[in-house]
Amino acid sequence: PEQGLVSWTDSFTKPSVVSNEKQETDFLIFPNPTNDLLKLKIGNNGGEIIVENLYGQRIYATETKNNEFDLDLSGFSAGTYLVKVVSENKVKVKKVVRK
Repeated sequence: PEQGLVSWTDSFTKPSVVSNEKQETDFLIFPNPTNDLLKLKIGNNGGEIIVENLYGQRIYATETKNNEFDLDLSGFSAGTYLVKVVSENKVKVKKVVRK
C-alpha cells in the first residue's frame, strides 16, 4: 500500500450449529405463575438457587447438587420475583409470578 493508506481484507465466516445438545443457557421453571410450589430443572451438576425481588434484594438462597429442585414459595407475598441459577460459572435468570 501507498504510504498513509491502510489496506485490509474482510473475511467473514458463517457460524454453524453442529450440536444436537440442549442449550446450556436454558433451565425450566414450572408452573409459572404458581400458588406455592415451583419446580426447577437445572444443569446436571445442580447449582446455587437465588430468589430476588424486583429491587434486586436477595430474599432466598440455597445450593443443590441435584438437577431438579422444588422451591416452596408459600411464605412469599404475591408478586413477581427473579429466580437465578448459578451453575458451571453461568448465571441463568427467569421471572416468576407468585399468585
